[in-house]
Amino acid sequence: MEISREVASRIQWILRSKGMTQSELARILGKNDSEISVWLAGNHNFTISTIRKVEMALGKNIIKVVGSRADERNAV
Repeated sequence: MEISREVASRIQWILRSKGMTQSELARILGKNDSEISVWLAGNHNFTISTIRKVEMALGKNIIKVVGSRADERNAV
């Protein structure tokens, strides 16, 4: 679950840097606040689809795919 914690940490950092709350992210994604809270606790097994939806909602990359154009972006 180490990667899940890193993803959660990155999401939290982006939220802070944008001055956004977990509730705002939940609203944008059509999720409950409690679900986002579970995600950000670092124990959620994120799917690639979920990560992509969060990236789109936040306007920032969360993960980096080695050997792709994502290498040039600011991602974990």
